[in-house]
Amino acid sequence: MTTEEKLEILNKVFSPTAPIEQKDLFIGRIDQISNLGMTIDERGQHAVLYGERGVGKTSLSNLMLLIYHDLLTAKVTCNRTETFRTLWSKALKKVHFIKEEKGVGFKASQKRSTIQLDLFLPVDKDEIDSDDILNIFDKLSNKILFVFDEFDSIVDENTKVRFADTIKALSDNCPNITLLIVGIAENVIELIGSHPSLERCLKQIKMQRMSNQELGQIIDNGLFKLNMKIDGSVRNKIISYSSGFPHYTHLLSKYSAYNAILNKRQLIDNKDFNSSVKQALENANPHLRDSLQKATVSSKGQTKFEDVLCSVALAKTDEYDCSSITDILKEYVLKIEKEAKREDISYNLTTLCSKPKGEILEKVGISNNVKYRFKNPLIKAYIKLRLHNQKLQNKLPLK
Repeated sequence: MTTEEKLEILNKVFSPTAPIEQKDLFIGRIDQISNLGMTIDERGQHAVLYGERGVGKTSLSNLMLLIYHDLLTAKVTCNRTETFRTLWSKALKKVHFIKEEKGVGFKASQKRSTIQLDLFLPVDKDEIDSDDILNIFDKLSNKILFVFDEFDSIVDENTKVRFADTIKALSDNCPNITLLIVGIAENVIELIGSHPSLERCLKQIKMQRMSNQELGQIIDNGLFKLNMKIDGSVRNKIISYSSGFPHYTHLLSKYSAYNAILNKRQLIDNKDFNSSVKQALENANPHLRDSLQKATVSSKGQTKFEDVLCSVALAKTDEYDCSSITDILKEYVLKIEKEAKREDISYNLTTLCSKPKGEILEKVGISNNVKYRFKNPLIKAYIKLRLHNQKLQNKLPLK
């Protein structure tokens, strides 16, 4: 395999910036795939797929479209300006039927025409509701799967309410239609609101962060296709720094392999990993860099904010990825290499939860049980990579 061939394959097997769109490149998520499959197969059932940013929700929804390729499918990516009508107009426009009609005359051939479902939306109404959607599907026997991705970006509460009404109406009257709602949220209520009537027909599927085993499979699967190997300690570092997010596994694996390929080596070693960290930071999402800069920069010069954030990133966490002040303080003492008290970081922790600092942290709990965590958990992994790179630049020992 030539260098050019390897680089071409590399861009396919490791995809840090785009969702996975090939079945053979998708790793893990067996329970979620099974639950989604049962939902699609069951008449009158719908699903909501939710979880943190960057855990692979869009990739999984893409996979379901590939698995159910024999169905009529349509996927829409929502945005802040969407209304109930514009979302359904975009979705229905992607569903085409071929209509055959016999021509006039004894020997006339059949005429074929393409019909788009959005043409059946009422044109005399500015706003539509669940009844209008129901009327379109009422006489259709075809099984159709609709995916509405990034549903969390919708800001119009009326649109969310109408979607809830539509899910219930479709479940009761058009059981051949399946809706899959996908979005960032900690729970379903946060994503689509509280609707007790949906409990029977809406399957709730949470996407957790990936396990170390699943992240390892991403590495192994990609390198197998490249006919490359990786040092065990480097593989462990990629998994550790990924913090459960496939984005970072793809990112670090891609640049590690890239460096080895350019140097004509089959084995990825520590030099390649260190190079990948630098490249990963240079190519990181600008939003992560901007968020960190907003939280740490001050007109007063040197502040504690960066040290405190680093301490939060390294501190021990509970099952909800939250850290206590005591655990944060332990890391802070190690960072500044001198004694400190809770009062020395309390102000900074509180301020990092405020809007002027971009709400980079959020406070969880009350009274003596207050804990802290990153509002966007991807920033935590980004900070860990920055710390690794700083140690390299300062030639400090790496843990």
